[in-house]
Amino acid sequence: MKTALGAASSSAAAIPDDPDVAVALMAHLSGAAPCPILRAIATESRIALRAAVDRKPGAPLQVITDALPLRELLTSSAFVNVLRERGWDDDAIAEEIVMLTFAGWASISAVLESACTVGVGGRSVTAFDVDELLRLAPPGWLITRELTAPTVLAGCTLPSGILVMTSPWLIQRDAAWWPEPGRYDPHRPGLRKSAAYLPFGLGKWACPAELYSRSILLELLRRRDAGAAAVTIRPALIDERSACLMRMGTDTR
Repeated sequence: MKTALGAASSSAAAIPDDPDVAVALMAHLSGAAPCPILRAIATESRIALRAAVDRKPGAPLQVITDALPLRELLTSSAFVNVLRERGWDDDAIAEEIVMLTFAGWASISAVLESACTVGVGGRSVTAFDVDELLRLAPPGWLITRELTAPTVLAGCTLPSGILVMTSPWLIQRDAAWWPEPGRYDPHRPGLRKSAAYLPFGLGKWACPAELYSRSILLELLRRRDAGAAAVTIRPALIDERSACLMRMGTDTR
């Protein structure tokens, strides 16, 4: 599975073109053996997601393939066990695995792009490098939540039903929290303990795939050469949604 990911990530494609890559991801997450059911879900879901990314404003949104057949293949993989312990039923877990396989790929690609831009890669990469990359350029640059009850924030009472937005990109680059926030520094003390560090969100609704994503990123970064850091850098989006850092003059893929 890691070999397939390494090959697929070499071009930082936002959505895997090869169904075998998606099958490997879903099999690893679910604990299922690769089989025709996974290949069918992989092929049809990729088509639907690609159409969603490319669709014109106002056009109908194609529904991603029904993931429930995957429910019958779930085993006691580490990822499945964690979600079951959190109270997820198998229907929801199957849907999460399919969405993570495809919707999460752009985020992984974005971190790889940022790493290439700042010159991070090779066998010497550590978990601290992943931490700092996620601080410097969090792919999820904006988090929205709908309030289900009136809530007091910063002394203001907000009514139920409105959207509250926060930007990890801005918070994690705020000089009030981070010395030299625009500088890549994997040795920042207490990074993951900071209240201003939220690349995967925080609390009950934090991304359930954080540990999995970190392990995949660490493996992929170790398989890629570091290269030279860019002199001039600009923010960009992978697949029009996941934030990253790019060399000036480079187009998003």
